[in-house]
This record gives sequence, structure tokens and C-alpha cells, in this order.
Amino acid sequence: ALGHFGATGRRMRTGGYELLRNGRGQGLPCDREMAANGHPMVPPLDSRRTMQSPLYQHLGQEVACRPPSTPFFQTQTGLMTLVAAVGAGLVVFFLRSHPNTTTTTSLGTTFMQYSTTMAPYDPCKLGPCLREFYMYRAQSDVNYPMENVNAASLAGVMWYLHNEIVNNRLERRYGKTRIQRFKVTTKATQPLIDAGLNFGVRYAFDAGNCTGPFSCKKQFEKFGYFVGCNYVDQFPTQQWAKKVHYPNATWYSLPGKCNSRRYWQHDWACDLFEPGGACDDPTGEGNCTYSYESAGQITIDELEGIQDFKDFAVRGGWEYNNGTDKGVHMSFWDDKFNDTACEIRLARAQQLFKENYPNDTLEEEIPAPPCDFDYDLFYAGDMPE
Repeated sequence: ALGHFGATGRRMRTGGYELLRNGRGQGLPCDREMAANGHPMVPPLDSRRTMQSPLYQHLGQEVACRPPSTPFFQTQTGLMTLVAAVGAGLVVFFLRSHPNTTTTTSLGTTFMQYSTTMAPYDPCKLGPCLREFYMYRAQSDVNYPMENVNAASLAGVMWYLHNEIVNNRLERRYGKTRIQRFKVTTKATQPLIDAGLNFGVRYAFDAGNCTGPFSCKKQFEKFGYFVGCNYVDQFPTQQWAKKVHYPNATWYSLPGKCNSRRYWQHDWACDLFEPGGACDDPTGEGNCTYSYESAGQITIDELEGIQDFKDFAVRGGWEYNNGTDKGVHMSFWDDKFNDTACEIRLARAQQLFKENYPNDTLEEEIPAPPCDFDYDLFYAGDMPE
């Protein structure tokens, strides 16, 4: 967790490490699962290594993480793990070399089956790893950082445009003019992985202020500044169940600095005590869970096939009317509740990005991972408040 220390000796967990603050900078073994004999995923640490990031500097004392005294692979558990890992690796190598093979144990039960029709091997299922994929935002002509904001899959942003932006005559709500694309890399914190998840709850941000559901601060202290997600028809927007016809429409939350306040209320102390999850190279530590870079944009005008929205509106055009489920002098948004029509609109947006950025990585080459947020796992044993 990324909370504040109270009395001397209180522990803090971040990125899978369990830390102890005291006047001498002494530390406890890292993580409850590693306390006895370490863990191969933990990088070597000097026994008196001091955490120097701004997150810890405000504590006024050293914070250290002490590695185990016995090397991992010299313990019984470590030896068993090594043998199991080598054996599993050999099995996977064999099966991938013989894709239609079924392996049977001596007890006659199927151990593993791999065929060309199965999904490709995903190393992320074995533990924390980097996940790179595209996120999108509906945006005005104003630019600002991709932090303390909500983002979406392309299907998710199309649903948002259809239901919130283009259904207002003479104007687009919030002055939206374009769809921005970002290449995002995420890495879950160890406490979140321990809960069986790669993504946390998807929080809403109002002018940079994290507004829930429930307490943002409490869960950030527990899991670190995680990236959140939800399918648009599921919690916390389950009111849209059976009203989402864009396939796998997903929304995300990206917590940044001082997310307990609105943008104009930031100060250096708040930024220091609430560092957020944005960083250059995500490590899965509590304050380093995602990075992003701009990857192009398309305008809503070109998506719809018009030259200028203001001219279109002045001439009596209406992008989409909720009452008639149709537009005026425009048919692009017609039939909002038709799966096929929504898929055609989505394909139009995808094609525009391909045409405008022919040398960029295709979305199908870095597909978004499934949103695995689960309410019961995330809030297990911890009543939301």
C-alpha cells in the first residue's frame, strides 16, 4: 500500500515489498510470501538500500527492504520450485513443438493439451508483466496530460460519443472535436496480483479529482495507484446493461498526482504525498503502474464524413436525435441499438487510424487485455466505504 506511516515500526506495502520504517533504516524481509526464504522475482537488494524516490523522502527517515539471509534456491522450497519450473518449461517446449499433442500422466489423467485452435500462450498469466495496448479519449482542442483522467477502448469511446456527445443539436457537448489515441503500458502492483487481478476498479475523475465509487484513497493505500477498468455495461456503470452494442466497450482510469483534488487545487505537498501511478517505465511499484505516449488522432468530422461541424449545424444538421434514433442530414449515428450498425461505425474509426498512421503498430498486433476487474476479489474482506 502507499499510505502514510503512523507510529514507528508500522509496515507499508508497495509493489509487492513490505517495508518497515524506523530510525536506523532497518527493514523486514520483502512481502509476506517472501519472508521465510525470498522469491526469484525479487531483484537483489543491498541490506541497507534506501528508497530514494519522492514517495519516501517525505517520511524524513530511511526506508529499507532487507533481503532474506538464505539464497532462495538453497532452501527446500526454492529447490522444489526450481525443479518444477524446469519441468514445466520442458513440457511447454515439447507441446509447442508438437501442437496437437495431448500429454497423459501416469495416473491416466490429462495434464495439458495444446492445439492450433487454442489461444496463444500468455506469459502474463504466470505473474506480473508489462501490457502494451491502445487507449482512446474523446477530447476538445485543448491538450493536457493523460493523468487523473478516464480513457477507453475505441469501442468504449464510440459508445461515449454516441450517448453523451453527438446527441445535442447545434453543439457537441463539452466541445469535443476529436478522438485521441495513446499507446499505454501498464503493470499491476503485487498486492493487486495477489488478489488475482491485473486491473482495479474503474474510478471516475471530475476535473482531475477521483470521485469513486467509494473511497479512492482507501484502495490506493491498499493496492497502490492501479489502472482501473470496467466494461461499460458492468459495475460501476451497470445501469447501461443491455444498452451497449459496441463490442467489448471498455473504460479505464489512470490515477495521477494529487488525485484527491481538482487540477487547479494542486500544490507541491499534495503532489508529493499522492504521487499517482504515471512513470516512464512501469515497474509495478505502487507509484509506477503505467506510462503513455501519444499515438495520433482522428477528428469527429472526418469520422462522420463532414467538412465542418459548425457549418453543418447552422444548415439544420443534427448528428443524432435520441427521440428518433436518427440524425438530420446525417445517417452515420442511426440505429444506436443495432449491433451491426455499431460494428460498422467502429470499423470506420479503426480504418481512419490505419489510413492516417500507416506506419504505426496495428491495434490487432497489441490487443487490449481483457478487463479482469472482479468486485468480489477486489473488495474481498474489505467493506467498501
